[in-house]
Amino acid sequence: MLFGYPPFYADQEKHGAFTDEEIFRLVKGGFDPTIKDGFKAHFPKSIPVSDSARDLMAKLLIYDPAKRITATEALEHPWLTGQTAESKPMISRVLQNLTNFNAQHKFKQCVLNVMSDMMTESEVTELQKTFAKIDANGDGNISVAELKAAFDQWGTDSTSQANKEKVENLMKVADVNGD
Repeated sequence: MLFGYPPFYADQEKHGAFTDEEIFRLVKGGFDPTIKDGFKAHFPKSIPVSDSARDLMAKLLIYDPAKRITATEALEHPWLTGQTAESKPMISRVLQNLTNFNAQHKFKQCVLNVMSDMMTESEVTELQKTFAKIDANGDGNISVAELKAAFDQWGTDSTSQANKEKVENLMKVADVNGD
């Protein structure tokens, strides 16, 4: 969120069912804590960030857990404690980064809205009934547990590795509010 995009990203349209594998490949390749043009696993030149923030991010994104900063160390880092806070307000930069980060979620919501507009009334009704069956607690959201229970109820083993991945991928694709 510091930059408005994730440090390791793979385009789902390009990679399809292999998007997660591509992201994992990028993670294994590591984060380059240098400042460069473009937007990849490095600090983007076009988004100014303090040395202290870059230091924390670089330490958090070390692939080897034995070398990575611990949660306690991260919470005590000067950037999080405010010891290295800049004297000038950064609100416009923070708002821009949050806007960029949320733009992809808004796009996903728009696509889902367009798709629902293209459905017939009977298809929408059937989809609503199915959703209600899956949404066991009736809160208007489908959790991973509720989706797994629906898989099991309808004769699909949610505990198999392939189906676990399907459930997780489905939840990632369908998650429109980022929680």
